[in-house]
Amino acid sequence: MMRLDEIGMNWSHFVVFWLVSLSGGMVDANQSLEDPNILKAVYLEKLARQVEWPKNGSAQIPMTPFVMVVFGENPFGTALEQVYSAHQFLDRDLQVRYVSDLKDIGDCHLLFISSSDRKRVKEVLEVVKDKPILTVGDTKGFVDKGVHINFVPRGSNVRFEINKKTAEESGLRMSYRILKLAIRVVKR
Repeated sequence: MMRLDEIGMNWSHFVVFWLVSLSGGMVDANQSLEDPNILKAVYLEKLARQVEWPKNGSAQIPMTPFVMVVFGENPFGTALEQVYSAHQFLDRDLQVRYVSDLKDIGDCHLLFISSSDRKRVKEVLEVVKDKPILTVGDTKGFVDKGVHINFVPRGSNVRFEINKKTAEESGLRMSYRILKLAIRVVKR
C-alpha cells in the first residue's frame, strides 16, 4: 500500500480531496486548504469513527441524529454546516447546538470545548463526567486537564493528542488506530 507522502500528498491535502469529492464541489478546495476549521470539522467525524460508545448508549440507536455541542465561542464559523450539509456524520444526520451556559450542554455525543472557555474547562468536564460524551478541544493543555481529544497545529497540518484515561472513565474506548495516529497519548 502506498503512503500519502510517497505520492506527494500530506494528510491535510488528502482530507481536502476527500471533502471536496464528497461534497459534490460545495466546499472550495482552495478555501479548505487555508481554513484549519474545515480540516477540524472533517477530523471530528473521522476521529469519532475510531471511538466505541457503550452498547446501551444513545450513540448506538440507529436513525437518531448524532448530537454535537459546541461550548463557548464558535471557532468553526460555518465549517460544520458546510461540511455536513452534504455528508452525514457517522452515517447519521448531524445536529449541532451552540451553547455558552453549562446547564445547556445536556445530552450529546460529542462536546467541542472552545478555547474561549479555557478557564472553565474543569467546570465543563465536571458536567459531563462519567457520561459517554466524547470531549474535544483545540487548546494547549486541554488534554492534560481531561479533554479526550485535543487538536494540535503542526505547520499546515492539524494533528491530535488523546487522553485515553479520561475517555475510558467516560465509557468510551479509543481504537488502536487512533491511538497510533495521536502525537501524544495520556494513559494515567
